[in-house]
Amino acid sequence: MVLGDPNTRPEEETIFVPNSFDLERDARDWEECTLVPWAMHLPRGAGARDIEALLLHDLHLRRGNVYVTVHQPEPFLIRFENSAHCAEARRRGRFTGNGIEIHLRRWRNLSRALGMRIFFRVRLYLDGIPEHAWTPDIVERVIGHRCALQCINTDQPTDTRHIDLWAWTANPSDIPKRVWLVFTHRPTDKSSVVVVTREQELLERWQQCLRFEVFLHIGVVEDYTAASHDLHGAVSNPEAFKPIRRPYFWRYGLLDGAPAEATSRFPARLPKPPCVQEERRQDRPGQERNQELARWDAAQDDVRGGEGRHRGDGHARKQGDFIWPRRCDDDDSDNEYTHPGRGGYESRRSHVRLEADGVRRERTRSPRKRDSEFRG
Repeated sequence: MVLGDPNTRPEEETIFVPNSFDLERDARDWEECTLVPWAMHLPRGAGARDIEALLLHDLHLRRGNVYVTVHQPEPFLIRFENSAHCAEARRRGRFTGNGIEIHLRRWRNLSRALGMRIFFRVRLYLDGIPEHAWTPDIVERVIGHRCALQCINTDQPTDTRHIDLWAWTANPSDIPKRVWLVFTHRPTDKSSVVVVTREQELLERWQQCLRFEVFLHIGVVEDYTAASHDLHGAVSNPEAFKPIRRPYFWRYGLLDGAPAEATSRFPARLPKPPCVQEERRQDRPGQERNQELARWDAAQDDVRGGEGRHRGDGHARKQGDFIWPRRCDDDDSDNEYTHPGRGGYESRRSHVRLEADGVRRERTRSPRKRDSEFRG
């Protein structure tokens, strides 16, 4: 068994395609201009061209006014260019000639369709789609296997962190947490994301692609399954059926449900600009003096056998029965900050910290208001 064998392929998949005015117009046009046989007799060797010739002769039409193609499950599909010609052929119903006898009926768009109801509405946040691909077509491709797009809420001129949308789904648990958006090469219009070789023979044997990691975050799930027990009542009085709303937390660059200590792949941290660091050095003329004192305390600590005021790294140390706290200038790192996509758990740590020796110390200033965790 190798890749591509029937036993290696999935049994089924669902693709959601939002209906549109153009699709409905085309469906109506096909129903008005298309017929299929419901009973017929053909001599051996007769086919679509013979049926087309019979219709052209009996209806006094010119070539190009009607097309007959081999079809499935009906054996033939008869498409007229003019709805009036189709109506005349449907009125006559039966055509005979050259040993052919065929009975026609109207083609129906919904003859093989099955009904389906969807009772879950979800608010999705697409995190990771490149900005040049922010189009409704790309969004529908990303979520189309599990969701039907309802509307897009994102205001792109002011917020390009994620794409915010509402969609319908048969089962929220089937929505993947991550998808890979792959851009391929199209030889017909000579478009390529990466130029690897100009040899046409190699381009026909393999594809050089680029893929982007896209996270699908679920912010809110609205459950309408209660309406399925009384559909007639839900239709006549929709206000009586309120959905069950379940909000969820999510973080940029991480799978939904990731551990609290998890961090996004990139960017993890961004350094402060060099000019800001230089200004802060100038604002602290005593910083070098503090470092000298720390080194001196560490040396004295080694002389006294490990019981100095402070350790050289700025942590609290124990001297006899007294515990010296950390210096206030070591409270936070001034050269780093928490990126909004990193996880945001540092901004939600308790305002009270415990030192390595169990000392309880209150913060001397408020935590930063950088929140990358979202609800709903």
